[in-house]
Amino acid sequence: MRRVNDQVILMIYSLALACTIKVDTLLVIALLIAVIYLALMTLTETSDYWRYLIVTSLFLAFSFFCPLCLLFSPLVIYHLISRQNKLFLVISLLLKKRAK
Repeated sequence: MRRVNDQVILMIYSLALACTIKVDTLLVIALLIAVIYLALMTLTETSDYWRYLIVTSLFLAFSFFCPLCLLFSPLVIYHLISRQNKLFLVISLLLKKRAK
């Protein structure tokens, strides 16, 4: 239950950041992509490495086409830290720095 609470807090944090931006279709698409990512990562078992790799790669690929997805990057970073996957963590941090 603690993990779900952490994810909800991160989602609220990301939505609070989104309040400073004009709401348009790209923001709604980014929110939907983040919710889908959150659901898939919550349902994915830690031993299923390939599904985990594909889902995170898809989210990062969507962030190239919809840069507002990076508003929800704390969710991705949280999952990478909780799963202790250091390679994906470095990649996501580099992408976040690139967005600035």
